[in-house]
Amino acid sequence: MRKKYEENQRRDRENYNIHKKKVYTEKWSKLLKSNEDDILTYSDIPWPFKKEISEMKTLLFCDIDVKSDDYRKYLRELQKQWHPDKFVQKLGHRLKPEEREEILNKVKEISQELNKWSESSME
Repeated sequence: MRKKYEENQRRDRENYNIHKKKVYTEKWSKLLKSNEDDILTYSDIPWPFKKEISEMKTLLFCDIDVKSDDYRKYLRELQKQWHPDKFVQKLGHRLKPEEREEILNKVKEISQELNKWSESSME
């Protein structure tokens, strides 16, 4: 009985994380398709975690085996998406001036974390 309960809990967590990833992905797509004239604030950016950057891996790779080729491919996509220069190229002109520095600092933090993962997966 206990085993079954734990298995159900694990499956519920997986499903919840998959749902959160889907919502995150949809928000990111919507942001990229949004009106070029809209000003973006910190809260408009679909951050891949709630509070701690360590939550990011759980969300982004909840449905990908870290030993698979899909992992490396998706990680590379994320590195491009969150690279500070690429981010500024795509969205920099839309950032609210008062929040620009805060947003770009968070983007840099995400980019650095993704780069760490990339380096560690090459070992």
